[in-house]
Amino acid sequence: MTIILEDVNDHDPIFIQAFYCRSVAENSKRGAAILTLSADDADLNRSITYSLDGPAELLELIHLNSETGEVIVSGKIDRERFAWINLTAKASDSGMPRKSSCVPVFIQGRFSVDPETGVIMVTESLDREEQQSYTLILEAWGNYRVGYAAGESRNAFQQVTVQVMDENDETPVFEARSGCVSVTEFHDARVPLTTIHASDRDDPITPNGHIVFSIQEGNEKGLFSVNNIDHSSARLSAVQPLGNYTLRIRAQDRGPVPNVAFQDVELCVSDYNDHAPVFVRLEQNNTTFRVYENTTVGSIITSVSAIDEDAGLNSQVRYSIRPVGHWKWFEIDSVTGEITLIQPLDREKLKLLQVTSSIKHHIRIDARDSGIPTWLSTDLDLTIYVRNINDHQPQFPMDVFQINITEHNTSNEAIQLPETVDLDEPDELLCARDPVCYYIVGGNQQGAFSLDRIQHTLTVEKTLDREKQASHIIVVRANENCDLDPEVIDSFDPADDSLLKVVVNLKDINDNPPTFERSFSQRSIAVTILHGYELLLWIVDGTWIGAKVRLSFKMVCFSCCSDGNIAVWELHNQTLVRQVQGYTDGASCIDMSADGTRLWTGGLDQTVRSCDLREGRQLAQHDFASQIFSLGYCPAGDWLAVGLESSTVEVLYTLKLDKYQLHLHESCVLSLKFAATGKWFVSTGNDNLLNAWRIPYGASIFQVCFSCCSDGNIAVWELHNQTLVRQVQGYTDGASCIDMSADGTRLWTGGLDQTVRSCDLREGRQLAQHYFASQIFSLGYCPAGDWLAVGLESSTVEVLYTLKLDKYQLHLHESCVLSLKLAATGKWFVSTGNDNLLNAWRIPYGASIFQLIVID
Repeated sequence: MTIILEDVNDHDPIFIQAFYCRSVAENSKRGAAILTLSADDADLNRSITYSLDGPAELLELIHLNSETGEVIVSGKIDRERFAWINLTAKASDSGMPRKSSCVPVFIQGRFSVDPETGVIMVTESLDREEQQSYTLILEAWGNYRVGYAAGESRNAFQQVTVQVMDENDETPVFEARSGCVSVTEFHDARVPLTTIHASDRDDPITPNGHIVFSIQEGNEKGLFSVNNIDHSSARLSAVQPLGNYTLRIRAQDRGPVPNVAFQDVELCVSDYNDHAPVFVRLEQNNTTFRVYENTTVGSIITSVSAIDEDAGLNSQVRYSIRPVGHWKWFEIDSVTGEITLIQPLDREKLKLLQVTSSIKHHIRIDARDSGIPTWLSTDLDLTIYVRNINDHQPQFPMDVFQINITEHNTSNEAIQLPETVDLDEPDELLCARDPVCYYIVGGNQQGAFSLDRIQHTLTVEKTLDREKQASHIIVVRANENCDLDPEVIDSFDPADDSLLKVVVNLKDINDNPPTFERSFSQRSIAVTILHGYELLLWIVDGTWIGAKVRLSFKMVCFSCCSDGNIAVWELHNQTLVRQVQGYTDGASCIDMSADGTRLWTGGLDQTVRSCDLREGRQLAQHDFASQIFSLGYCPAGDWLAVGLESSTVEVLYTLKLDKYQLHLHESCVLSLKFAATGKWFVSTGNDNLLNAWRIPYGASIFQVCFSCCSDGNIAVWELHNQTLVRQVQGYTDGASCIDMSADGTRLWTGGLDQTVRSCDLREGRQLAQHYFASQIFSLGYCPAGDWLAVGLESSTVEVLYTLKLDKYQLHLHESCVLSLKLAATGKWFVSTGNDNLLNAWRIPYGASIFQLIVID
């Protein structure tokens, strides 16, 4: 017998898990799976359906598949609204009566409760830093298993608060920093550099959340300190002004096992703009540069560079050219400092614009930094010289150069030839021009002369006889090429300024016996004496007969004897030739009558004397109250003007005792000069005053004062109304001698700067300038023509024709030529030197008339 036991629904469905706890991210997509419920029923063939029970607002967020038990997201889950979702899952079978069972479902839940014992358990790790406490609502059901499904179960609620105790599980976190902590280089140590902030998520009321700050690295020199402000911040300070530093700051909490964090703090010292740019790297280590006048526009002339010891923008230098000087000719790259030419250099135009003869540009470079708030700058003055292109050969200032030498002279004395002129402007930065070499290119077929091409000196190599050939003509070429092999030419070309005709005149010596052709009568001899010991002038007052006259010539010198007389000595046999009555003190000044018969002399013994030059006897003597410094004899009459040491000018009529005293000078009267008409005269004194007087009563025509200005000019001032009358170009060195044309319109002056200049007295402008190889000590202008005789410190006398470049050199003196005087006829002149010799010369070639006294 088979007994079949039919199943009775006597078992409740049983969930596989006692509770379900899952997590889901807020804002999860709809349909996202959360969990799957699973239950089992011991009864046979019983199907299980699932359901959820709980608040309606929670059930809206999730969906349960009653067949499969899958729980998915069906709404928007917001953690801030629902931190967790607690529901009850129910599993029911299909039997009769229906059996069911329930389990709690915790979504995002941290806790679970044992349904039988009521023990609350933590289901996942708690983070106090995320949530410090939880409030749980516990529900207790009676007769839950049997009566819950039938609605016969009762329930009660209890609120439980769970406080999460802090665990030192959080490391301090520094507040993020960007960039450097900027401080100035003059930072006050009393002011904190910065404030450091850090946070610790541990409980701030426990040591776990308290942070202590310290410097881990970078403070080896002890320049910094860190002081806590509170449990999450500290001040970083410095004890002195700083450079740039990087500090590692340590933040450590006070937990039992402390947590540590580090942060690097960069200290960047902000530069203070306290340095101006400084120019460096100048080419040639100076501020002067040279550029050729034909330099192409756009060319880089030079470059400048400046440095700034500041940092950042404060050290960025920019360049500019200030709008002063010749700034329009140049531009500068503001970054590189390269100076570029932007306009052509016109040397001739610039010369007209310059006060001096220097052809140069002045520009001022400005170097400026980019400092904030105030920029600093530095100036640099540059001088750019415009160099001339050498496009002119050297040129002689004259066509003909005369030399007088003695025949049969075997001394081989070197004769200095005149220097050339260069039409190219000189380069002021060069110590000297390129050398010029001289070559003999014609007239020296016999080899009688040699020429030092560098020193420009001509030497006689053979004995020359005047009776065979009175003069020799050679042609000299000047060239800047000192390796030139010049071509010999047949004749002198006046159009070629690089050629010089040198005429060598032979002076006669007594190597042939003289013969009489006609008689000669001596008429008069004049003597001019300065300061009692230096003879200035002997003049033959008569007609020169010629070279073939039987005369006795002697070389003489002059001396003042202890008895006050003036002795004339013949040098060869040392015999006394003539004796003229002298002074008890030195003779200081002299003048002569127009006919050459009477001589007037003034002396330091306060006397003026006149003598007959033909007989050598004294005619008259006039006494004064002061020493005589100057005198002048009227060409038109018997009036004599005398300048005294006492500053007085006295005018006397020599035939009577009439005398007039003139008082305008403030110091001794050094010089007197009568006009050619004899109606007026001028006087100059040590007071730098010039007075013009009328004859005979001395009415003042004008009074002027002369002064030398710093620009080298001579200013003439009219004293009555203190106005500038005239300004005449001056000398770089002192003016030493002066003469005037017969018509009073042109003034000739000689200077110690080796130049002779002429100027127009009416207009006050310079007319001409002549250069010499030595200082000028004396000069005289020919009354009858345009010839000028110049006495040099080198013992040479040079005669030049002022309308051309003709010049003749005369060589008979042995020392400097102190004085020159041309005869009234203008046909001859005399010169005296520091060698106590007197020479008489013909105009213009300088043929020697005598170097001695003529006696019977």
